[in-house]
Amino acid sequence: MRIGLLWESPDCGMYATSDFETLYRKVGHNNGNLAFVHAVKTQLDGTIQYFPWHTKGAVLSEKCDIVVIPCANQLGKHTDLGGLAKNVSEVTVPVIAIGLGAQSREFGADVELSDGTRAWLDALIENGRRHGIQNIYTRGPYTTEQIHKLIPTALSSDSRDSLRPENLNHCHQEMEVLMAIEITRTDMSTSELRAAAARTKDAKAVRRILAIALVLEGADRKTAAEACGMDRQTLRDWVHRYNAEGITGLSNRYWAGPTPLLNSEQKAELARMVREGPDLEADGVVRWRCVDLKRKIEDRFGVVMHERTVGKQLAALGFRRLSVRPQHPKSDPLAQEAFKKTLPLR
Repeated sequence: MRIGLLWESPDCGMYATSDFETLYRKVGHNNGNLAFVHAVKTQLDGTIQYFPWHTKGAVLSEKCDIVVIPCANQLGKHTDLGGLAKNVSEVTVPVIAIGLGAQSREFGADVELSDGTRAWLDALIENGRRHGIQNIYTRGPYTTEQIHKLIPTALSSDSRDSLRPENLNHCHQEMEVLMAIEITRTDMSTSELRAAAARTKDAKAVRRILAIALVLEGADRKTAAEACGMDRQTLRDWVHRYNAEGITGLSNRYWAGPTPLLNSEQKAELARMVREGPDLEADGVVRWRCVDLKRKIEDRFGVVMHERTVGKQLAALGFRRLSVRPQHPKSDPLAQEAFKKTLPLR
């Protein structure tokens, strides 16, 4: 599902480089809106695209299957949404307003609306009625009561029914159903999933299998996640993995580590070179040092490594650093023994 989220950008205020006044305007003069938009985003299951509030209705209709508006108290004298009313009325896909609340001068006072905001609210309600859905979601008795007070002056009698307090009390449940995760893999039933969980020795994978079984049995995402020791977003991620890979995808993936600098054939060749020793004419040394092997490995295998890494490679092959008495290549062992016999006895 292509979801259009009416918000300036996915990282507004997080990694943006704009000046403070620009950022403060983009977040609606309230830094708390960043957290609210992030919370709304975590509940949406689909491909999310970001659009500014002033995006034309034709553009939203073409690029989105559903439009979500994170409102955070848009009803009140402090806002005039008349410029957006036409855009909402032109959207042909469902438009859902989350967190729509009423804001007045003081607690308990009646809410005053501008004519533009009334037109925007009318367009929003008409969109929900046209698609046969409940598209306004709010929580809390105060905001619910205040919105209900606005109904006689702002909405028609047919539209008022969808915003009655008894309907709004269950809006969060309807939203959970609307944005529920979808399990597309159907090769295993719930009983087969539970049987597979009983045979699995990985405790983490067992919890994930049982959570998916609960979802298939009709449990909502929150209930299934809490029953299996995870949050809803985590369960959503594992459902995507299960849809793609099945039960095997519910186990943790362990990194195999970095690619070895030398493969098995090259390591065997290196061990042979160390055992045979260097060729004085070809290598120019009488015994191997790490710095000599470093050059040899680079010439032979085309692999560049630090001489300390060469030492680690030799240790992994079972070689140890032994310091032996040096011997001159032109030394004569027979002459040395004859010389020793001429030495005076001590």
